[in-house]
Amino acid sequence: MCRGFLFIEMPYLYSMLVKELPGKKITRIYSVLELEPGGLDRAECFIELENNIVIDIPYDLDDDLWIKELPVSGDGFEEHETSVFSDQRITDIISYYDGSTDKVLLLLENGVLISEQQIAPNGTALAGLTVFNNVAEMEDRYGSNYVTLNSNTPRSES
Repeated sequence: MCRGFLFIEMPYLYSMLVKELPGKKITRIYSVLELEPGGLDRAECFIELENNIVIDIPYDLDDDLWIKELPVSGDGFEEHETSVFSDQRITDIISYYDGSTDKVLLLLENGVLISEQQIAPNGTALAGLTVFNNVAEMEDRYGSNYVTLNSNTPRSES
């Protein structure tokens, strides 16, 4: 069990706008996971962009994007396998305003989408980094009622 550094106040160095993310290259993805048997698992993901800039996955398209310091490694801290994410540029950002997701989904140039589920029931393995191989897989889970940063046009269920 990880205690002490999950969901603590991390120092914010400076911010940028979510609309500045497309075109940025991901170099690494980290997460911190706290498991609570019989309760709720909690997770926080960190995306490292080129030039060693570390960000949270934003909550929606209109958020400021906070640049953060990476927490100290320890129990529950892991670096995700980077073969799918390494050197991939963010091409678009998808948001479900109906509450289907905790945070936005980042569409990468290889078609993979990533997001974060912050809290989930213990034992479900749902807290942490969420990965979809393509948009169709994402739509199968959440539907097609979303907005993208590039189109800024809501899609509606057919």
